[in-house]
Amino acid sequence: MQIKKKVITTIFGVIGLSGGFIQAPAYAGKSQYKHSTDAVTQNGNKFPQADPNVLMSNRYIQDLKLDFYLFMVGALNRTEGSDTWTHYTDIPDTKFYVDFKLFNALTFHSLTKYITTPTPVAHTIDFTEDYFTTKPLNHHYWVVFGKKWLDFSSFKSTLYISPVTKKLGHINQYTLSVSANIDNTTLTGYIFRPKNKLNDHGYVGYGLDLKHSWGKLIFGASFINSLSDQIVLQYNSGTGGFIDQVSLYKKVPAASVYSTFNYKDWYVYDAIISAISRFDTRDLEFNQKGARPLAASIEVGKHFKLFKQNLTAVARAEYTKAMLYAKIPKYQFTLGLNDQVSNHLLLQVQGTYAKSYAKADQAYQQSKNKTVTGTGKGNLGIMGIITLRF
Repeated sequence: MQIKKKVITTIFGVIGLSGGFIQAPAYAGKSQYKHSTDAVTQNGNKFPQADPNVLMSNRYIQDLKLDFYLFMVGALNRTEGSDTWTHYTDIPDTKFYVDFKLFNALTFHSLTKYITTPTPVAHTIDFTEDYFTTKPLNHHYWVVFGKKWLDFSSFKSTLYISPVTKKLGHINQYTLSVSANIDNTTLTGYIFRPKNKLNDHGYVGYGLDLKHSWGKLIFGASFINSLSDQIVLQYNSGTGGFIDQVSLYKKVPAASVYSTFNYKDWYVYDAIISAISRFDTRDLEFNQKGARPLAASIEVGKHFKLFKQNLTAVARAEYTKAMLYAKIPKYQFTLGLNDQVSNHLLLQVQGTYAKSYAKADQAYQQSKNKTVTGTGKGNLGIMGIITLRF
């Protein structure tokens, strides 16, 4: 048995207007950390980028790894036309990761979160992921089964706040997926059971993801046959979402293209997600038509050293269409700076300017009989984060 030092991460943050769903920041220090290229890793979650510590390894349970994150959240916002800065604080959100191999045949992964946002309900424990991955056959084929984020699009970022594409495309379900990797090309197909019914009948959700790597460049495309399970709807955001709506009138498929590029000290992450058809007006309406949401994001960053510190300068631009129902801005621009002081300390500061949908824009959800109207105003948000790892 092999035992090493336990890793615990604590994060204190001040969050700007860009808002969103809290996740652990990616560690940016180039000399100490590397990005994971493991195709089995679930999509969208930012794991610790340092080499994980193995707490236990024997003939039954091998390579047991634990990671714990604690988030202190706050916000400083100022709305256009106002001279007042509003401040928001909340008790911590947490994330707890468990990974280990079982009998050298299966890999088990678990992610448990204690979340205070984005649900308007009381704080709750969320068993976000609990799934198994079969041992790859010659590292070319593997099967995943359990609850996990589906392989739809890509949401890489070194910023604390996730890109708007994640808010549209991140879907968490019980799934069975099969993947194959041949000649730097990975194809993943999966099925899942959606939370909602269609015209009072159950149906099978399914999706495909295809990506190819040319060294530093990865390009991918995804398809999913049902977008109603996206997190901004299932978390009861905006107009109320579909979380307790029993049946939909129309199933809406979606597609995405994305890429990641790394060159020396530079990186570029981008993605665009769009519904292929419109929602039925009885399910979700935007400006008196069925909503057809779209989200696009591009993030550019540069790693560099200054006074022996590992720094990352980041700029991100985002755009949405027909996503007023989730109270997400139409445009967002963010600048950030990460300082990887040591293996145990990460400092971040970010500023975001967001522009709301116009006053003439309206989103309506019949099942809730609720309307959301744009304000046309801009908002400025400032965020700072201290990450302790011990």
